[in-house]
Amino acid sequence: MNAPFRTLVSAQGLGRCRLARLAIATQIRRLSLHEYQTQELFRHAGIQVPRGRPVWSSSEVQDAVAEFGPGCRLKPQTLDSHHGSAMRSGARPSQALDGVSVEGNTASTPSTSLQDHKLQETPAYVEEAVVDAEDWSLDIKVDRERYQAILQLDRPAGQDSRGGPTRQIYPLSALKGVDDATHTKIATQLGAVGGQKKELRRTIDKMYGLFFAKDAISLQSMLSLSRSNDSLWCSGGRLTVDDAASKRQEELFSQRDTGAEVPEELEAEKYSLVYVKLPGNIGTVVNGAGLAMATNDAIAHHGGASANFLDTGGQATVDTMTKAFSIILGDQRVKAILVNIYGGIIRCDMIAESIISTARSLGPLRVPLVVRLQGTNSEEGLRLLEEADLGMHIESDFGRAASRAVELAHESS
Repeated sequence: MNAPFRTLVSAQGLGRCRLARLAIATQIRRLSLHEYQTQELFRHAGIQVPRGRPVWSSSEVQDAVAEFGPGCRLKPQTLDSHHGSAMRSGARPSQALDGVSVEGNTASTPSTSLQDHKLQETPAYVEEAVVDAEDWSLDIKVDRERYQAILQLDRPAGQDSRGGPTRQIYPLSALKGVDDATHTKIATQLGAVGGQKKELRRTIDKMYGLFFAKDAISLQSMLSLSRSNDSLWCSGGRLTVDDAASKRQEELFSQRDTGAEVPEELEAEKYSLVYVKLPGNIGTVVNGAGLAMATNDAIAHHGGASANFLDTGGQATVDTMTKAFSIILGDQRVKAILVNIYGGIIRCDMIAESIISTARSLGPLRVPLVVRLQGTNSEEGLRLLEEADLGMHIESDFGRAASRAVELAHESS
């Protein structure tokens, strides 16, 4: 079975909290390729793409401009995912290179969003311009509510001259692919004419095949339909793949750009911890994705905001706890830490001993620590924490633990 379908989950019951959905999504570790890498996959798959090349130096920018001619575009490469009809996913806004200024290893354009892009730190992608075309954002992805793959089309902002809906979603069959009726509807929505209809059908079929062949969670592209001829081009490619497919997709995973990822998340991954940085100031250490979501939700309910999502999974060893605490304490935004553990197979007294050993090994913690234990041997675990006399705030009630963490964070701010 295709990897994304093995990992489908739902945020039912916590839909009111957008943070909970984020936590669910990030529980599935994933590989994201840069645009230039995805565009190369498109080329190999026979999908028509504008000429382009990645650049790491000012001289390479100049060479690309000379090759592709006036109007080609400089597109900084990031792993940020921009889900909006006006934005090409996986890249910050591109800028035509008519006014490009190259000095040393820095490329600047009249666009402030692209000034001082350091080419040696992160590459850029120079791409031949597609002129006189209508753009549509295409995303083939796993829909977690429908439990199936879908094809989503969005009309970029400002391109609504023909009227009609700006977004359309087409459910796809894992067995049948894109059927004739769906192809016809898509061609009608995009206003494809003449040979464009055939090229559009071929392109969508190839992208759908690539989506499944690469165990993708999402495959994005910008479709540009020429208004002057029958041509169709795909740019702004972005491929996201489930980490569960790492053994099947070794070639793809060898292209991973860890330098563009969040350092704390990479460090956590070494210890099989799921860590995601969030914009709050309360660090959390929790076992289990569901409890971690509920913890973040409870903190928000009491007026606080989590600084991270950290799921230790079924681990609660001294090494695991030490690494989790080290990562969280390394974030200077954190003003309090909430440890929320439910003991099952791993008993709460064992978890308490790990927390005590970690707190002692790290020395006096710079922020208040709230610990809530529930489950097997929870009373014994709480007793051990109390007797350790390390200044921890011990709670058995979920709500009180979250409320206390919020209060302490406010006091420390």
